[in-house]
Formats: sequence, structure tokens, C-alpha cells
Amino acid sequence: MQEARVRLIDVARRAKVSRGAVARVLLGTGAGRVRVSTEKAAFIKRLADEMGFFPDNSAQMLKGKKSKIIGVLIDSYPPQAYFEVLASAEAVLCKNGYRIMVGQTHDNYENLKLYISDFVSRRVDGIICFAHGYPDFDTVKDLKNFDHVVFVGEPRTPDVNYVATDIKLGVRKIVKHLLATGRKRIGHFLLNSGSTAHIHRLEGYRDELENNNIVYDKKMIFQYSTKKLDEKDYMEAINHLVLRQGVDAIIANNDMWGVMLIKYLQKSGIKVPEEVAVVGFDNLDIVNVSSPELTSIDIKSGEQGKAAARMILDMIEGKSSDECKQIKIDPEIVVRKSTQININ
Repeated sequence: MQEARVRLIDVARRAKVSRGAVARVLLGTGAGRVRVSTEKAAFIKRLADEMGFFPDNSAQMLKGKKSKIIGVLIDSYPPQAYFEVLASAEAVLCKNGYRIMVGQTHDNYENLKLYISDFVSRRVDGIICFAHGYPDFDTVKDLKNFDHVVFVGEPRTPDVNYVATDIKLGVRKIVKHLLATGRKRIGHFLLNSGSTAHIHRLEGYRDELENNNIVYDKKMIFQYSTKKLDEKDYMEAINHLVLRQGVDAIIANNDMWGVMLIKYLQKSGIKVPEEVAVVGFDNLDIVNVSSPELTSIDIKSGEQGKAAARMILDMIEGKSSDECKQIKIDPEIVVRKSTQININ
């Protein structure tokens, strides 16, 4: 038989104090009316933990209290860097007394809507959304029940709150670096997602080439519409970009693609970086696995997470204005041996 839920009154009886005193310690209610000493509060917390007490937040929310929960919408197969952003955001939220509740799905808009419904019923205090790339996802209509929403990555919808890396600037920095190392024919190997990030990648690539009087050529771009690639896909990209177009540098969509690209270039007898330089995107730990180590753009995942958490906390606590807040973080290129011709 399942044991009965431990109630406030049960803890109070064991502690030999009033129910109000226990509520003050465990729920934070009664401020100004109920006083509990530091020693007694510590005793109540230990006793509640031993008894297996968990607060019934639903009752508190019905009284208009905050849930202290932030809902997170994220795809099951997002850019790996998103998990680093989320971890950083969670650390800030936790320090401020909030927890996260994750709604995670992949290529399923209906499931995404079910998670949104769950968040409504749980009365979450806000939403951090990573999953706004879904074609059917209306960021205004679908999230209309939430007063506090922050997007990670620039959404297609204007006039919303978001934190994002300046993707366009990042790609421009990559192209500028490759040109400075003497590369003349720079290829782009990327995911065709149709997102704003994808659009900005192409814009940054084209702008920096034209800024250096280099004609933009669509044949130098090789795109896939799927995130998971196998050996055949990488070899197809190499055949098109290196063997047919004669590129001497390739910008990969992310670090994983960059590391795998180095592997299959070398398997094809193509030297990296002597014949073809490779650059990744995100600056994840995997960049150190490849040989040579992968040059990459640091998108400042930690800074993004902290900024998103602080933004939504300010919204919840009424510290922000009614105007939309949009933060773009400047990325930095981290040069490693995959683009350095002179290797000691």
C-alpha cells in the first residue's frame, strides 16, 4: 500500500512547533508574522527531509504564488552547443531559486504543443525556447499564454525577446581569417535548415567574400537538409567541394561536421591543412579530438545561457521595460592547426 503524503501538519507535530512555523521555513509564507530562529529552521528542514516531505506547489500557485519553474522547449537533436547554453542558464536559475522543466521532442510539432499545454497547466513562470525553428511553430500564437518568454537564437518573428550569437559576424571572421592565411577558394558545408541562423551564415559568407572583391559562387556551397550524416555524405561533400570546385578551405556547419570532414579528407589522401583548411562552429570540446585540432568559432555558450536566464528573471521580477530586449553576443575565432599551414 502506498504511504500517505507527508503534510505540513505532520512535520509540525514531529517538530513540536506550529504549522505556521513549518510553512514559514519550508514554503516561505508568513513573512513578518511568523518568526523562526536559525537553529529551529535548520531542525525543521532536516526533519522534513527525513520524513520525505515535498511541498504541494499547486496549492501555492492557486493562491497566486510563483511556481518557481521555468519551462524549456528544445528539440531532441539540437545543435550540441544548445545543451551548454541550457546548462549555463539552469545554473543561474537554480542560484535564484528556480528549477527548469524540459519539453523535448524531435520534428513533431504536435508533441511540442502538448508540452506547451503541460507548461500552461503547471503555471510555469516563464519559457526559454530553443525550438522555434519548427516551420509550423507560431512563436506569438503558440506561446500567447505566457507573459515571459525568451528565445535562444534569433527567431523569424520580429519584436520578441532573444539572446543569440551574431552568426553573420562569426562567419565573416572565419572568411577573413582564411583569406589572411592565403586561401583563395573557400567552400561552405552547411545544414540547410531555413532558419535565421542559416540565412545569416550565407549572408556573412557572401558579404565577406564581396568585401574582399571575391565573386560569390553558389557552387562553392554544399548543403544537406538532415543533421545526421554518414561516410557517404561526407565523401559526397568532399567530391563536390574539393575535387570538382577545387576549394582550399571549408567552413563546416558545426564542430562535429568539421571533425568528421577532417577524417574523411585524410582518408581520401587530402592533407589538412596543407591542401585544404577546415573550420568548425561552436568551439566544443570535440575540436581537440581531431588531428590536426580544429579551428572553430566560439559562440560563447556560457554567456548566452547566463544572459537568457538573467533576462527572464528580470521579466518575472518586473525589472525590465515593456520594450523587447535583444542581445547579440560577439563570437570569437579560436585558431588551431586545421588552418595553420606552418606546423612545427
